[in-house]
Amino acid sequence: MNKKSVLPTCQSLFSPKLMPENLSHGKFWCLNTSQKAIKEFGSIQCSSVLLKRGKTFKFWISRMYYLVGNTLLYTSKKKSSVIKGYVDLEYVKCQFKRARSGKKSSILLQHNGITIELCTSKLDVFNMWEEYLRPRVILTDYKEKYQFGEQIGSGSTSKVYRVSHNEHIGSKFAAKVIPTKHLEQDRKSFIVDEIKHLRSLCHPNIMKLYEVHESQEEVCLILELIEGGGLFKQQLKGQQKYSEEESALILRKLLQTLAYMQSKGITHRDIKPENVMFKDPNDLSSLVIIDFGLACTRGSDNYFKVCGTPGYMAPEILNQVYHLPFEMIDVFSLGCVFFEMLTQRPLFYAKTKKDTLKLNMECSIDCTAPEWSQVSTFAKNLLEMMLEKNPTKRITVKEALDSQLFASHVVKSSNFTAVESERDETPRTCDRSVEVVFISSKM
Repeated sequence: MNKKSVLPTCQSLFSPKLMPENLSHGKFWCLNTSQKAIKEFGSIQCSSVLLKRGKTFKFWISRMYYLVGNTLLYTSKKKSSVIKGYVDLEYVKCQFKRARSGKKSSILLQHNGITIELCTSKLDVFNMWEEYLRPRVILTDYKEKYQFGEQIGSGSTSKVYRVSHNEHIGSKFAAKVIPTKHLEQDRKSFIVDEIKHLRSLCHPNIMKLYEVHESQEEVCLILELIEGGGLFKQQLKGQQKYSEEESALILRKLLQTLAYMQSKGITHRDIKPENVMFKDPNDLSSLVIIDFGLACTRGSDNYFKVCGTPGYMAPEILNQVYHLPFEMIDVFSLGCVFFEMLTQRPLFYAKTKKDTLKLNMECSIDCTAPEWSQVSTFAKNLLEMMLEKNPTKRITVKEALDSQLFASHVVKSSNFTAVESERDETPRTCDRSVEVVFISSKM
């Protein structure tokens, strides 16, 4: 049965040439040549018998299928202990076709340009596979599953909408829509990396990615909806700025989150106030880091890209020094955010983006400036170590978490209300929500 016409046949963002590796070499399944047992792949999430059309006589063949992590495996029904083939589902395109009771419902999977159809007449089995597969594959049905509402955000290459699920009344999400038709190849690789990183992260202070969809002209990420406000909309009612105690609470949570990301080998590269939001407007500890569009791991294709937001970029990125401790990039950016929380003004500011970048690159910090007078010795010491220009001398996340600043405060997070911050609105010539930049080596 040829089902290739059902799934889109356009050039996919997730084509093999954009993938980090392509182990199946033009085939759907990787053969289990090493004779690995199921337990060597990990814990089984779900399993059942599913039907597949035979290649030669088109008879239905029963096979046992197992989902282990992000890997789909199959065995023959008679020899269920012997794995015949497996596929990493991360970039497999998938459609679900639910049939009436008694009829065969089908799961269409496409990989390396090859489409297979798996069927079952049991709706409970079909529903089980749909539940487990949807977060792991590339889907195509977002316009059928979700009702799009108002636009709630935007980036340099994307727009974010509030959406509701058509089948689960009351379920609200954020949909990040990225047109891909005219995107340059390196920008496409950043999207692939963003998806990979978000799928690998599971932390209460990191925005969750639920589903990934792709159409002929765009990619749509279904994300956790964060509605508690941004970093400078979350203030004690009646106050004009964060107290040092409140700033310490936020900083500690962000450092703990960075420590988790570092344990996964991931660096965000765009830590800034706009990328910190809150789930609960009455709880500062409910903060969430969002927008992993520039995140990467050491040695990835995007590792040598000079990118970030002017005023929050580590000097080594601007100076294109890549052999230094990579994870220190986020420590410096978080230091810039911490400074802004304490003083209500950006650390590096100029009237133009070019001049802001110049100040950022030079990283000349005057600790005798008037705004430092209101900062305690413990906070000032930590700031100086986070903002150290030389990343080999910069404080690590673990060391920062052991700072005396946190021991000196008994931090509480109650009685907070989301109101507009009345911080010092130093004029800016650029909207920082779209100020993420890619800088050439000729800068």
